[in-house]
Amino acid sequence: MAFRRIVQVFKNIGIIAGAIASVLSIFSVFFLSHWTDPHITIVNRLAMPVVVTLNSGVTKTIAAESYITIAVDSYPLDVHYSVSNPVLYSRVMGDELRRWIHQVENGETVYVTNDNGFGKWPKYFSPAITNNTSAKCSVVVNDGWASENDPNILISPGASYQLGYYKLYTNSNIVFRCEDGRTTFFGDHPSLGRSPRLYSLTKSGSGVADVYIDPQDISFVLESFWKILPNEILFQLEK
Repeated sequence: MAFRRIVQVFKNIGIIAGAIASVLSIFSVFFLSHWTDPHITIVNRLAMPVVVTLNSGVTKTIAAESYITIAVDSYPLDVHYSVSNPVLYSRVMGDELRRWIHQVENGETVYVTNDNGFGKWPKYFSPAITNNTSAKCSVVVNDGWASENDPNILISPGASYQLGYYKLYTNSNIVFRCEDGRTTFFGDHPSLGRSPRLYSLTKSGSGVADVYIDPQDISFVLESFWKILPNEILFQLEK
């Protein structure tokens, strides 16, 4: 009797071991094939979708703040991406932001950020605007400079709006002119002066700059602070 029980126990152990072996086999086949198949991963850190094209002809769209893994037939690859800025009344809300990344190897991860990839200006920023006033306000990016861009929109009282990506220089600005006569701005302006600099408000990676149109005109809040600053290190300004 005891012998039969021992035999049965060993049979059960054999059945369990076989089941475990089958599961491990399926697991290893799935995951090893997934990680060993040639692929690249592209991470979009921007607040807008990007269209990615490989030199192999593959084209994919990556949602904002998302990523995608793409199977590839050969490598290294050249990867091109361009930002899909929002469009309003057939007008693109932003400047062109595109880049080639060369010699991407199998298994490599590519990051799409607001940097142009060369550590130089211009970079790019996307204004996230909130209108805290009781008036409608227009907006102009880099007002008064050669790269001036007027999206031709009015931001309603209490509304929030995310613009596309614009060139960010050390002297960039964003200017709001409201229907109640108020003018509010951030950055350096050739005639209005200086307010908090946009590049200091711009988040690294995403390029999002949170800006608020407040009842109190912020353009002069830090005026006395700027006056007591020593001579600044010269930055590369807009060409």
